[in-house]
Amino acid sequence: MKNKQFLLSLLFVSIFGIQHINAQIDVKLINAQIDKKMSFEVRACGSFPQGDFSNYVYEQTIFGNSGSADVGFDFGIKFCQPIKSIKNLSCTISIDYINNGLSQQFKDKFYADGKSAINNSSVNINMSYPTYTNIPIFAGLNYIIPIVAKYGLYVEGGIGTNFASVSDLIATAKYNGLSASSTISIKSSQALAGQIGAGFLFDKKISLGVNYNLLGSYSFSGTSKASNDLETVIPSEGKISITMLNIYLGYRL
Repeated sequence: MKNKQFLLSLLFVSIFGIQHINAQIDVKLINAQIDKKMSFEVRACGSFPQGDFSNYVYEQTIFGNSGSADVGFDFGIKFCQPIKSIKNLSCTISIDYINNGLSQQFKDKFYADGKSAINNSSVNINMSYPTYTNIPIFAGLNYIIPIVAKYGLYVEGGIGTNFASVSDLIATAKYNGLSASSTISIKSSQALAGQIGAGFLFDKKISLGVNYNLLGSYSFSGTSKASNDLETVIPSEGKISITMLNIYLGYRL
């Protein structure tokens, strides 16, 4: 009986030992791959505006210090080049395309003001609302912390530049076969930007993470041009700090 208990104990210890050795080998293999292989990641994100960028103040939207931005999307790519002298540390270069529309609250108010200004229920008004486009380019570092076989945590950060633009706002009024329109065009801008983030790495290829993007401050200005060629300059009345929290799913090739 004692021999049987001893053999069972030895079996469990052997199984645990083999699993532990395999886990160590897998982690070493992961580290070896991290140390030697450049990776290329594609990712899709949800973009959640923060601070001034999400703040809604109707009179200050875009040209003041209010972004009135809504939840948007982000598609990006990232290159990771391992630093051979420092295990698990890589240099990174990334570029993203981030798109955020205006909040429904702003759209409803703007449309209501347009209808009120015309004061004729027979006039059909169509609106094409602007969207924010941000294209940040970052150079930075990524550090992976292996946990168990095929799984790890990572932290990263980068600095670079962001190209911010706002598409045209177009309002068109139609009545009895006649139409008139007005287009507000907004100048693009560029600023210094930064990013910090963290996440999980599954099976050495799938990443799930969060990035906090600080994309700079912008003073947007533009022009309003009517269909009769009457043009009006719209000056900037403040600065918008564009910040956002992006939650993404990525795949490393």
